[in-house]
Amino acid sequence: MVSDGRYLWVGSYSGAIVYRYDPQAPHTDENPLLVRQMSGDGQDRIHALRYADGRIIAGTIPNYGELGGALMIHEPDTGETNVYVDIVPDQAITSVLGHDDVIYAGSSVYGGTGSQPTQQDAVVIVVDPTTGEVQQQFVPVPGQRAVRELVIGPDGALWGLAGGELFRTDLTTYETRVVQSIRPIDWDDLTHYWAWGFLSVNPVTQELTGIAGLSGSGKVFSYNIATDELRIHAEGAWYPFAQHSSGDFYWVTDRNLFRATLQTSTDDPSAVLAALRASLDGHVADGAVAGPITHRLTGALDLVERHLTNHRNRPAIVEVDRFVGHVEHPNPADTVDEQAAADLRTRATALRALLE
Repeated sequence: MVSDGRYLWVGSYSGAIVYRYDPQAPHTDENPLLVRQMSGDGQDRIHALRYADGRIIAGTIPNYGELGGALMIHEPDTGETNVYVDIVPDQAITSVLGHDDVIYAGSSVYGGTGSQPTQQDAVVIVVDPTTGEVQQQFVPVPGQRAVRELVIGPDGALWGLAGGELFRTDLTTYETRVVQSIRPIDWDDLTHYWAWGFLSVNPVTQELTGIAGLSGSGKVFSYNIATDELRIHAEGAWYPFAQHSSGDFYWVTDRNLFRATLQTSTDDPSAVLAALRASLDGHVADGAVAGPITHRLTGALDLVERHLTNHRNRPAIVEVDRFVGHVEHPNPADTVDEQAAADLRTRATALRALLE
């Protein structure tokens, strides 16, 4: 399930169905709205779904006993939907990403349950979203049979998980290398591989976070690109994994839900400001902060950042105070719930103390 800021887009099994749901509207026969059912395209499960560049992008697993997944591209503005079946011959599509009006998709050699793979190496394809043409195709990690996740790192490169191997691809040359072997997978023990493994970018620390490995034995990790530091936070993780805009991330082990927070430097005003901004973004995304106040709060933080860049602490303090004033005295058209207000006030106060 993904959000475009207004609608929720939901992938459903079986029949590889995509729905659009308006959470602000009543539940009716047309809400959720059926966008596309891909059973007629030979598809059964959706295991990759993203919203990017104004498009909904999905990757699918084919029907039982069959090979050859599909890439679905839906244009919400026009309602046009295109499904490209077997875009990677005999391979399913298990990861998708939209970036700079280009689509990247990762594959798995496994098809539907009961099928027998014909390929040995998973690939990444680069697709023109307007035509569905595959512009590039490459094997990121030879011997790995699935590419489960793709993200754009803070360095501008393409990062992904091929099995339990973390790799980096230069988007100019497509040169690819394995950066960390986090949780190697014995492929000979598997009959299929679809949904295991998660990768995201922490919005506060800019580290890569996720789970590498199989469900029940996955390693929860964070990786600092700048320092090449890999940290393992837990083992034995199941799926799913969720990276929140506050910087916290969540995973499941057995029947327990866990949360982790990556520590930022508490004496670095820039780091504390980044955490405050990420927290505000999270509250806006959750609807806890809404209305014209979002622009006033964002504008105040933009000015704080500008003053910090130019080493002007006193004007930065003035803007922090203005930020707190907006939080404590919202206008009638604004929404700021008590929990969000307390969180933002605490973070802003900590930032102000560093600037004094």
